Amino acid sequence: MLVTDQPDNLSLCGYNLNDRLNDPEVFQAKAYDLIHSRCVSSGIKSSRWASYISDMRLLLRPEGWVHIVEYYLNIQSSSGRLTHQSAIRRWWNDYAHAMSRMNRDPRVGTRLQHLLTEARLEDVRVETVQLPVGDWDPGRCDPISLNDPCPRVPSILTEQGHETQ
Repeated sequence: MLVTDQPDNLSLCGYNLNDRLNDPEVFQAKAYDLIHSRCVSSGIKSSRWASYISDMRLLLRPEGWVHIVEYYLNIQSSSGRLTHQSAIRRWWNDYAHAMSRMNRDPRVGTRLQHLLTEARLEDVRVETVQLPVGDWDPGRCDPISLNDPCPRVPSILTEQGHETQ
């Protein structure tokens, strides 16, 4: 995998995150200052999450950081007009059921703080951001999010774990 403006000290490869992160041809123990994992919940098996985070911890240098960003598609209504029979709620129920049948956790974002703490990471922080969907008061939103929601997507549910010696 090659990016046109790739720095010399960056190598990219494809890897099945359901496998242990211990292949010496790909990973080095205690070699990384930062490990960033983003939007992989639909690919990682439910039973793999605890060992996935533990594997990342083993790859960190002392004082290194794990940064995980995952979404939780919990569609809610502040106006109360969203019913349980609405199309978006039916879609969410079908999505969550399909993910569960495939041994994936559609709600893992809500468990990351616990998983990071259980892996003995320190200074674990959580940031949850609600993104408006549908009709909303434009005055309540950052104008950037109205035109380009992508800059806010990484912050939907962000958790950071800090490894110390």
